[in-house]
Amino acid sequence: MHYLRVFLMAGLLPIAFVFAIGAYIQPVQGDLTRLGRLAERDFGWNARQPVITTRTNRVPAPRVIVIGDSFSRMNFWQSVSMDHGGPEMLTFHWDDRSSPPNCVRQLVLSLKATYPSVQVLILQTVERNFVLRFGAEQSACASPKLEPVEVFPISTPVSRDTGPAFDMPDTLYALRALQNSFRRFDVRQELGDTLVVPLARPDLFSNRRSDRLVYLKDDEIKTSWTRTAVAGTVGRLRSLQQEAARQGLALVVAAVPDKSTVYRKFIARGLSPPPPDIWQEMNTQGVESVDLESTLVGALGSNRDIYLPNDTHLGPAGFLLVGTAIADRLGSILGQGANSPAAESLGDSSTVLRKLRLAPRGDWQSTRNEPASR
Repeated sequence: MHYLRVFLMAGLLPIAFVFAIGAYIQPVQGDLTRLGRLAERDFGWNARQPVITTRTNRVPAPRVIVIGDSFSRMNFWQSVSMDHGGPEMLTFHWDDRSSPPNCVRQLVLSLKATYPSVQVLILQTVERNFVLRFGAEQSACASPKLEPVEVFPISTPVSRDTGPAFDMPDTLYALRALQNSFRRFDVRQELGDTLVVPLARPDLFSNRRSDRLVYLKDDEIKTSWTRTAVAGTVGRLRSLQQEAARQGLALVVAAVPDKSTVYRKFIARGLSPPPPDIWQEMNTQGVESVDLESTLVGALGSNRDIYLPNDTHLGPAGFLLVGTAIADRLGSILGQGANSPAAESLGDSSTVLRKLRLAPRGDWQSTRNEPASR
């Protein structure tokens, strides 16, 4: 029996050790901490967050249709816009299998035919996919079919769950995250699909290692763009907008800046060459768009966690800013002036953030582990 107890203890000790590491590094929640094998203890957000309660995505006669990626998938910024008096929206998700880049034109026209009530079409994409999404030459293709995204109402949580997980943590992740927890990251480091760089300011995020920025390595794709490629992509969008206008449809581009773009001016070391400015190019060529780069960068001085420190996606504050900016542009397009009920209830971005309520912890974190934006 003595030997049996010894063998039992020998078998249980490694399991207990892994559980102890899991409790120390905290349960993984963000996609960047998961991909980079980083500890939530170091990069998980700690500040109380504003609340967004999402609406369902069931609008029979929408005035606005959104086609977007994972930044639009959960209806966060759309719900902000509609809650403050903006027009009703119906959201679709880009699907590379049924709507390849060369079919965007036919996708736009088919949605107008299916939803005759629509007046505005918003094409949302994350910055790193801008040229890939819109740069292809348009050609005849089978009529693409997209189904509206299914959205269940949820409320974003105020606080992050830091309690120990009761399931066995992934051993390799736990050991790597523990090791990385003791690294300084004084210079740019590549960890799997992520990059970690030092920041010149420690007050942009609420995590423990707030002097370090973690972002997706794919953000670097844009550094290979040429100005000619970006100008050509924007030219195709301008042509698409003109064709949509002939169908009585206003087309608006909403490009969400990458995390590395929003915090670029605060990266202390390891800064990549600046890519062509897609928002400036759209403005130069007269493409109807929302300058979300200026919106988010301009709010950094007074807001933490605009992007979540452990994630490729915006935090609630960032989604509120995006929803406000897009609602303001929609008000201009649809003829709602500054004195309209929508504009009065919405106000500017800083007003929205000051009026936020805080909500009990919800199920929102379960949505944060979806793949990085497509």
